Amino acid sequence: MVKNRLRNRMDDDFLSDSLVLYIEKDIAKDFSLDSVLDDFNDAGKRRVQLKH
Repeated sequence: MVKNRLRNRMDDDFLSDSLVLYIEKDIAKDFSLDSVLDDFNDAGKRRVQLKH
């Protein structure tokens, strides 16, 4: 039961984030992969650094 609730919440968050990108697609089309990866890596400590 707990696992299902956690999974549903993760799915809800993913759908919400995807919807924002779809709604703001005119802004999102100007994003470069490198800038997104740099922002992600600069946001905090991670176990893995993402590289392109």
